[in-house]
Amino acid sequence: MTLLQLRVGELLDSVAARTPAPGGGAVAAVV
Repeated sequence: MTLLQLRVGELLDSVAARTPAPGGGAVAAVV
């Protein structure tokens, strides 16, 4: 697993947990 994949996975986990995460626009772009 690359560093990018790890970070994206962590970000998506944070969104799934409905916790405040920076870069809401970035999440929309990824999804």
